[in-house]
Amino acid sequence: MEPDMRVIDEAGDGREAVAKYRQHLPDIVVMDLRMPNLGGVEATLQIRSEFPDADIIVLTTYEGDENIHRALEAGAQGYLLKASVRKELVQCIREVLAGHRHISPVVAARLAQYTPRIALTDRELQVLNHNRQGFAKQRNRRRAQHC
Repeated sequence: MEPDMRVIDEAGDGREAVAKYRQHLPDIVVMDLRMPNLGGVEATLQIRSEFPDADIIVLTTYEGDENIHRALEAGAQGYLLKASVRKELVQCIREVLAGHRHISPVVAARLAQYTPRIALTDRELQVLNHNRQGFAKQRNRRRAQHC
C-alpha cells in the first residue's frame, strides 16, 4: 500500500527465507519467529552471518522476554507484535532502513522488566576470586596489627 515499498517474495519456512534472501538481497526482511524447518532466530543468524548488514524486523505473536532477547541478539533491528497496526509496521521499516532500531512500546515495556542473567566467564570468575583472596589477606593483616 506504500508507493515506495513493494513485497518481492515470501517464504514458507526459515530455510526458504535464507535462500530467498540470497536470491533477492532485499532492503529489509520481515521475519516470523516460529516457522517450520528453521526458526526465525536461526534464519536471522544465518542471514546476518553471511550478510552482516542485512536489515531484519521480527514480526511475531510472541512477546516473551526470552524471544525478544534471542531475536535482538541474533541481529534483528526491529521487533513488532502481529497485533501492531500496519502504520507501526511501515514506521518500523522506515526507521530500520534509516539505520535505527525500532521496538514496539509493548515489547519495550517487557524488556524493561527483564534483566537477563549473564554468566561470568572462567577468567572473570578467576579475577573475582583473586580479588576476594586479596581482600581477605588484607583484612587479616589489619586484624593482626590491632591485636
